[in-house]
Amino acid sequence: MSTQVSTFQFSVEPFNQTATKWSRWVKRLEGAYKVFKIPEEMKLPYLLHYMGSEAYDTLCDKLAPEVPEDKSYEDTVKLMDSFYNPAPIEVAEIFRFQSKRQAEGESIQEYLHSLQKLAINCNFSTYLKSAIRNQFVFSLQSERIQARLLETKGLDLDRAVEVAASIETSEKDSKSVIRLV
Repeated sequence: MSTQVSTFQFSVEPFNQTATKWSRWVKRLEGAYKVFKIPEEMKLPYLLHYMGSEAYDTLCDKLAPEVPEDKSYEDTVKLMDSFYNPAPIEVAEIFRFQSKRQAEGESIQEYLHSLQKLAINCNFSTYLKSAIRNQFVFSLQSERIQARLLETKGLDLDRAVEVAASIETSEKDSKSVIRLV
């Protein structure tokens, strides 16, 4: 019976806090563990190697005088998670959410995405779609779109985005036609 050797090589880019969240990076690393069938006892060495020098230095500083190699994989991930992803303060998150205004040149879809991202730690629960809809409508750049949405009965978030995107597209199209004439 022949054994097939994998041509794939285990490789994960080092953690970069400006590019991604620690928790998302760890999920990708754990996905690689599954793909490459990394045994439990090797998870910590791989984590310490692939986290990169900046994160490793942070870990060493947090653990001193202990060393990272003496900790468990789970404890190391939890420690780094508490450093890179401290528990958000709900009122501060809501303040950021409610302070968000559509920026000049920001598309309807980009604006919606930024509101959805800001709402993650606001604990809106069942009020989430209404909160996003309200902030979306109240803080639009275009008074024309805003007026149209404010006069729409039974407006939900999906309909608000649909109407706003439609008006945005028609405004862009009409401007390009005018330039051609």
